[in-house]
Amino acid sequence: MRPNCKVRPIVICIGALAAGISVPALLGQDSGVVESQVRSEYQGKVLTLRHLYCGDRLHFNADGEVTGSRPCGSWTTNGQVRIKDLHLAGNLLRIEARRLLLAYDASSNQFRDVFDVNRGEPLARSLGSFGKKKQWKKLSAMADMELELESGSAPQITDIQAVMRRVFASPEEDLADLTPDHWRSFIWKMEGKPPKNPLTSQQAFTKVGGDVRAPRTISTPDPSYTEVARQAGYQGTSVLWLIVDAEGKVRDLKVAKALGLGLDDQAVESVRTWKFEPAKRGGTPVAVQINVEVSFRLY
Repeated sequence: MRPNCKVRPIVICIGALAAGISVPALLGQDSGVVESQVRSEYQGKVLTLRHLYCGDRLHFNADGEVTGSRPCGSWTTNGQVRIKDLHLAGNLLRIEARRLLLAYDASSNQFRDVFDVNRGEPLARSLGSFGKKKQWKKLSAMADMELELESGSAPQITDIQAVMRRVFASPEEDLADLTPDHWRSFIWKMEGKPPKNPLTSQQAFTKVGGDVRAPRTISTPDPSYTEVARQAGYQGTSVLWLIVDAEGKVRDLKVAKALGLGLDDQAVESVRTWKFEPAKRGGTPVAVQINVEVSFRLY
């Protein structure tokens, strides 16, 4: 009977290899160890997505490419997530997360997740729904999301780390490089960093004053409110830096004073469509740089 005892486990190992299954995976040990390592490394951390996808469920293949969605949001509502929990199921990593809903706090010169704001802070006074449990519960539900990341079969921690790097930016990367162009000058200034490229238009422009008459608005469509800002009762004014060229068209929009919660991006999209009678110097149209205030109020 002793020879039979030795042969049987060898046959099982061969069968497992023929099926493409590792022995630790067959015994249900390896995936549990990897899942524990993944939790230890990522649980509770705030990560920045490389692209601004909408939706409460995102699926990424092993190359870090999303399926069934396209970039569509603002980085202040769709750019960062806090990892709540992670589960490994075969080659699929399921991540339970909550989006950070970022509002700009002028008193601290930084963006704050609205769920981290405390009563009595200046920012709390701009959040009309602050302290109202029903609205805050709805807002929290809007922020909850799930991500699915594909990896190789029987993935190891290095496989998980590789696909995470394809989906999320590393802490060493510059946040401004991951945001739309109209945000970059504001973020560099907020972080005390010098700009990486000129912030002015390639087209020459002047400033209003003296013999230069200011441009006059002809058409000014209003921006839309983001749903998260509406649910939070968030109000305020976004200021944009822009150029009105000699044809009365808007160029080179930049955020000069931020609000967050997606409202600045709505302001940019709206002002981009504005029409002007161009500025003039002695009757000749000229390009000028101006600031525009866009107010968001709930009535």
